[in-house]
Amino acid sequence: MSDPDGLKRVDALLEGLDEVLPPPRVRAQLRLAANLTQQEIADAVGVKRLSVVNWELGKSNPRRPHRKVYI
Repeated sequence: MSDPDGLKRVDALLEGLDEVLPPPRVRAQLRLAANLTQQEIADAVGVKRLSVVNWELGKSNPRRPHRKVYI
């Protein structure tokens, strides 16, 4: 039998996780697993390829409005 209050607490923990970026190395792994180039990601997000390079190296993070698109 499931605990409705427990499920609500889990839901509360998960709220906003769609705004959390994975670690930089994982970002690159996800891109490669999808068989996408850095340029393709840059074009889709609307930034230069160097921005994607820096995001994957952890030198910077995407900012609004690019962050939501990148996620």
